[in-house]
Amino acid sequence: MIEKQAHAKDLNSFQKKIVYQNSPDLVKGINMVKSKNKEYVFQDLIIRKASNSTKQVLWIDSTNKASTYALKSEELMQRVYISRAFTAFQHFKAVKQALKHINEDTELLIIPEFTYLYLNSGMSEEETENLFTESWNLVKKTVEEHGLNVLVSKTSNTYIDSILEIEADKTIKVQKTNTGDRFYTDKFDTLYYPDSNGFQTTIPFWKIREKHAQNFVKIRNQG
Repeated sequence: MIEKQAHAKDLNSFQKKIVYQNSPDLVKGINMVKSKNKEYVFQDLIIRKASNSTKQVLWIDSTNKASTYALKSEELMQRVYISRAFTAFQHFKAVKQALKHINEDTELLIIPEFTYLYLNSGMSEEETENLFTESWNLVKKTVEEHGLNVLVSKTSNTYIDSILEIEADKTIKVQKTNTGDRFYTDKFDTLYYPDSNGFQTTIPFWKIREKHAQNFVKIRNQG
């Protein structure tokens, strides 16, 4: 009977999970976002992770692509603070300034294409690495102090880009589909996509659901 109840609880938990979770959990630390099509990926993650919160989101923009228009919610837009940088030194200062404002009311720190301005600064390789390293170390220190969710992406496959990838606590891959963004990690894959009628499921969704249902039925019959 105990085993039967456990499986019933497990099925119920699974059903709740597939209704509410269609993007991977973020870790308290560095979350590396990898996507070939970068347009609105971070806005999508903001919607998914900050819509049910009242906390602020800090966004440091280095390619002049940050936009709150895609967030659609006026209330959410007002909680997203964007700092724009156009040179490597401006980016470094923006990072320092943003980190001063991080507190218990900060939900996310977003720094897409972290390395872009450093790689295109015109500085020597040594100067580029030194300024980038100083900026990156500030972010890591702040993560340790505040247990913050940080979203970053790299620009290319250079040495400093590899540092981001190696030191990230989690990697989230994003693939554009006709029905929306597909997010996947080593332990997660998007199983459904919201649409005007509710949500559109995928083949893996039904395979997993069927497996859980079969296990539940098997235990019920044994009881």
